[in-house]
Amino acid sequence: MSINIPVIAGSSSEDQLKQIAATRAVLYQAAAQDCDTLKQAFRSECRILNMRVNSNVQSRGGSGEVIYVNVSSTYEVTVRPN
Repeated sequence: MSINIPVIAGSSSEDQLKQIAATRAVLYQAAAQDCDTLKQAFRSECRILNMRVNSNVQSRGGSGEVIYVNVSSTYEVTVRPN
């Protein structure tokens, strides 16, 4: 999953870090929801084995800067015994 969010013009580095942290938190929640979806779909147990999150601020020329946040998750799904 990835999200691109426009940086508010004139924001400080500290403000950008806060915006990145908030965006990362949203992606962590989305990964947890994915695990819940896997539990329901496969009637199984699920846990996140690995999560890799990358974030950076990219310049888009005349249209300003964008915060890019990407998450890659690995899940373990264990089928429940009947």
